[in-house]
Amino acid sequence: QQQSSHDTQDAAEKLDKFSQISKQLSAEQERLQQDLKHIQRDEELVQAERKEVEDAISEQAGEFEALRDEARERVKVVEQEMEELRQLLQAKQKEVASLRTQAAGHDEAVLKVRIKFSRQLGRVQTKEMTLEDNKQEWELEQHTVTQQKEAHEEQVEQHQKAMVERDSLLDLLHKEVEMADTFQAIVAKEVGFDALEENEKDDAKEGGDSSDEKLLNCQAAVTEAKEVLQANEASVQALENEQEALKTKLPQLEELKKASAAKRDYRAAGKASKEIKESTSRLEDLQQELSQAVEKRQAAATALAVCEQDLAQEQALAAARERETALQQMQTLANHMSRLHATQAAVCG
Repeated sequence: QQQSSHDTQDAAEKLDKFSQISKQLSAEQERLQQDLKHIQRDEELVQAERKEVEDAISEQAGEFEALRDEARERVKVVEQEMEELRQLLQAKQKEVASLRTQAAGHDEAVLKVRIKFSRQLGRVQTKEMTLEDNKQEWELEQHTVTQQKEAHEEQVEQHQKAMVERDSLLDLLHKEVEMADTFQAIVAKEVGFDALEENEKDDAKEGGDSSDEKLLNCQAAVTEAKEVLQANEASVQALENEQEALKTKLPQLEELKKASAAKRDYRAAGKASKEIKESTSRLEDLQQELSQAVEKRQAAATALAVCEQDLAQEQALAAARERETALQQMQTLANHMSRLHATQAAVCG
């Protein structure tokens, strides 16, 4: 009975407790409902405010949004084009790789063909080298001949000029002599002393002809000595050019010989060795010829100096003789004038 009473009391307490909890929950539920209404009201206000702000933003940023959307659409188009280009690039890269593989195969085939004709190519290469050597030798000889020809033409031209100058000088001298003879004859005839001056005129003419001949001989000797010196100088120059060309060619031949021996091309190596011997021998001969040519040039220069010295002396003597002749003629003229005055005084009183 006590236990039953105790259980009844516990049940009542629990019911009371449950009732209190229910009241509390109801109060909390009402509070929450009120809070929800406040929240919903605030939410409506916030949404209205957001809509107002968004409308303002849309109004002011509408143009930019349109441009943004357009740019995004353009980005999509460009990205699509880029993708197409990437696909095209990949295709082209594959094509290039395939073509390179084909080209490598063709190169190998060409190499096999060239190996097949290697002996023929070697013979052709040897002939080409021989032709190149012959061409160089021909060019060297052509250059030497051209120099000699130019030197000869220059000598001929100078000689012709000297002969023309000599002829002009002779003509001038003859004209001067004729003019002097004519003038002397007129003066002698006018003053009446032809017989007295005849011997003097013959002596002067004979002496003048001898002086003119010596002077012309000296001038001709100088011209000839200059021509000889120029010819010797041209010969020395040609020999020096040939010597320099051979000195330049020898190292090339040595390299060719070594390269041919390394390639076991004994024919080309033998040909190069033969050319080396010939060039070396020619260099030795050139050294002797050049020494002789230099000696001849020195001798020609010495001879020219002697001829020029003789010409200078003869010109000085000719000038002195001309001065002496002029003084004699002036003295003779003075004597004639004195005699003329004496005759005039004797005749006219």
